[in-house]
Amino acid sequence: MGAYFQPGSLNEAVDVMSTHALTVFAGGTDIFPSQTNALARGEYEESDFIDISRIAGLDKISISADAVEIGPLVTWTQ
Repeated sequence: MGAYFQPGSLNEAVDVMSTHALTVFAGGTDIFPSQTNALARGEYEESDFIDISRIAGLDKISISADAVEIGPLVTWTQ
């Protein structure tokens, strides 16, 4: 695994992402199995990761007259 970043704010995440090519994830449920499968197929490329799971406010759903916004940390049970 390459570099791992876990920012505490959205501004910090944007700063890190502006200087690195990163794979964004929030828990790894999809990332780690896909990395394992790629490794088994001989297609693995090391990448750097940014974990957004600790950024406050990304778990919100907002509904307005013309849009529904679903944050990247919204769960199925919300």
